[in-house]
Amino acid sequence: SGMLPPPIRGPRLTPVGPVDHPSTQEYVARWTPYRDDWHAPEYRSFLGMAEICRISKSIYVSALPRSVVSVSVCCGVKVLQRYGYVELEDLFEHQLVYQVFTYILGFAMVFRVNLAYNRWWEGRRWLEQMSGKWFDTCCQALAFDTYTPEAPEQRLLFKLQLTGLFSLMHAQAITELSSTAEVPWLRHHLEDGPWFEELQGPAVKDGVVQATVWIYLLITQRFHDHPVEAPVISRMYQEFSAGLLGFHNAIMVKTTPFPFPFAQLISLTIFVLMLTFPVVAAKFVDDISWAMVFTWVSTSGYFMLCEVASEMEQPFGDDETDLPLVGYQEEFDRELAALVHAVSDTPPGPNPEMPLHMLKVRDVMEPAVWLPT
Repeated sequence: SGMLPPPIRGPRLTPVGPVDHPSTQEYVARWTPYRDDWHAPEYRSFLGMAEICRISKSIYVSALPRSVVSVSVCCGVKVLQRYGYVELEDLFEHQLVYQVFTYILGFAMVFRVNLAYNRWWEGRRWLEQMSGKWFDTCCQALAFDTYTPEAPEQRLLFKLQLTGLFSLMHAQAITELSSTAEVPWLRHHLEDGPWFEELQGPAVKDGVVQATVWIYLLITQRFHDHPVEAPVISRMYQEFSAGLLGFHNAIMVKTTPFPFPFAQLISLTIFVLMLTFPVVAAKFVDDISWAMVFTWVSTSGYFMLCEVASEMEQPFGDDETDLPLVGYQEEFDRELAALVHAVSDTPPGPNPEMPLHMLKVRDVMEPAVWLPT
């Protein structure tokens, strides 16, 4: 397992990337280097009707059971009150008695939603750092390798080997974050061999660590004696370590659960609200229809906030609102494949006529400039 997987050789240099993966069409480009096809939606429709009527990724369905229970309780209490089985006049004189409970619950719900929102964005930020820093490391290594005395064919093999290893490492990280077995990667950039079976076997506990060791070995072997100075080369290791830090922080978000006592407190108070608010509405609203309407409107906000917090507190998963990790892997692979097949190693030269033009402009502008003596 300590040997480097060899690069692909011979006629199998055909670029085969994640575009052939069957799930490609289910994701939209959202990773930064491939952001041209992704535009963040602005929820600014007329009166918000497009957002209100949207069912996909909404929390209507998950909040519906609690709302149905509250409305049913309100309806039952009003029916019992009409036939004289329940007397609510002597329950309490003023709604302030119940408002204290709803104020505290509202504050706790906003606090929980804020914590869940921060966890969701932390997961997104660490994922972006992981992908961005690893991609930057690969770009630097390929740029430095341009100045090696190796033949163009050897540099191409190094490109394939390095991009294949970075794709493998990123795929292993996405697999660990998403718990998804089917994660595409640039398998065709590396030769088949026993190394892949060993990587998938029980002897290797962490595929990301094994791929990290392989990349360290490959980069060190390639640049141990290089025309570019060592302090410049060391920048690759710094960027690579920053990407690993992003991965470990993302794992921290995934494996650290939301504090159970807080979640238990919210669940209990929401349950109490679900059963008690209909009684308050039945006392202060005479008409049964309006009592049911106000119960639905008043309690749905709390129930939906609770569901929003539950959805966002774990950004890595298979829910519709979770981060599309397989999509990030596909975009990462497209960018790596472009480094091999579409990115030029020769920067464009300067315009030779521009210095003469600058001199002419300076000669015209100098008489108009006042300089104190």
